[in-house]
Amino acid sequence: MTNLEDAEQQAQKIFREAQANLQNIETEEDVKIQIINRILNDSLGWPYSTFRAETHHENGYSDYILIENEKLVLLLEAKRTGLLDVRTAEKDKVRQLKISGSALKNTMPGIDQAAGYALSNGIPIAVLTDGLVWIIFKTFVPGQNFKEKEAIVFPSVDAVLSDFSIFYDLLSRRQFGRRIYNSVFDEIHNKRLMLTQELVAPLKESDIGLSQKSDIAFDLDKVFSTFFSRLTGDEDEDLLIDCFVETRESRIADFSLEKMTRSILGNISPSQKDVDSQLTDLITSNVEVGASSFESGQTIFIVGPTGAGKTTFLDRFFRKTLDNSIRVKCLLIAVNCLDATGREETALSWLTESLVSILEKALYNEGSPTWDDLLGLYHGEYERRARGVDSQLYSRDRQAFKEKFGEFLEQKVENDREGYLKRLLEDIVNNRKLLPVMVIDNTDEFSIDYKQRIFQIPS
Repeated sequence: MTNLEDAEQQAQKIFREAQANLQNIETEEDVKIQIINRILNDSLGWPYSTFRAETHHENGYSDYILIENEKLVLLLEAKRTGLLDVRTAEKDKVRQLKISGSALKNTMPGIDQAAGYALSNGIPIAVLTDGLVWIIFKTFVPGQNFKEKEAIVFPSVDAVLSDFSIFYDLLSRRQFGRRIYNSVFDEIHNKRLMLTQELVAPLKESDIGLSQKSDIAFDLDKVFSTFFSRLTGDEDEDLLIDCFVETRESRIADFSLEKMTRSILGNISPSQKDVDSQLTDLITSNVEVGASSFESGQTIFIVGPTGAGKTTFLDRFFRKTLDNSIRVKCLLIAVNCLDATGREETALSWLTESLVSILEKALYNEGSPTWDDLLGLYHGEYERRARGVDSQLYSRDRQAFKEKFGEFLEQKVENDREGYLKRLLEDIVNNRKLLPVMVIDNTDEFSIDYKQRIFQIPS
């Protein structure tokens, strides 16, 4: 990708060679091959892989469309050399000319053609050129007709070279990626009237100064500081929850969350029915409505701008709003993404470790499972090995069998963290009869790809 100095040197070389060979540049195709292709690629840094030529539209075929990050960003319409007549006396420098004005009157058919192709594809910038004259304009100006605005016109090669930095800012790939063209056109399209009146200060210089605090002001500072510091909730977690302002939307969300929680809990709570009756009902319901109607869980997205109170709403819901009879059957697993590194490749491993750590602290007295706890999680494997591959060792030496099974546990717990996390969740649901509720907070500032990785686990 070329810098400004290299781009200018290349442009000088290309235009010098074109002017020396101008008698042989007769057709539109000659202009494309000998001037436009070289300016776009050699000078402005657009690889040929970003070119799309002769793209079909409802009203014809466009000459060039340039693509950046799989988006159509720039349209260029080529004409035969000498076909574009810009009526201006000063042709050796860049001009800002109204598109519908008299100076560009003879170029309007080409401008309309380029704009028609660009507008139908949502392309923000269009260029009309014969290789020597370059007319650059925005195809969409919010709330206004783009023809009533100015185009940036280089009426000649001399104009391009004398103001090449502007040409480069508008059309180079490096500057296009930064959307520098927006600031260039904004200066032209959004002109402001300059104030010529002398400004007068609202206060006299003699009135400006620090006032000495009175004794009572020092005392009030302490009172106000003590009172208002409580409103931040830094020292009183319940204060923000108690002061939470309810709205119609928050009440609907409260009702929906509680209803969903009750619904899911109904599927994991022990029933008073006998096993035969439960099995019969389960089979009957699956036959009648189909297995696809049952879901293993629910995912809820609470959306709002930063500082809207989403975290406070969730804290309040699980601590105050949700009925206690339901609350005691839930295990809240709250993860704060502000603690993450933000690297996409480590997002899943970080979230897995965070969930495991939270669950271990919530389930086990010492903050981590004992041997017996792990044996309970992997009891099925223990019995299967005792009856199967390690049955001889189990019969001969129970202690040696336990040591060997400990190696198996190390492999499962330490090296397969996702599998271990699933075991913890299965234990919560199947044995403890609790509903695990994952709250993944503060994902607002991360990219879409990062969020997708984070939400792979709860889904």
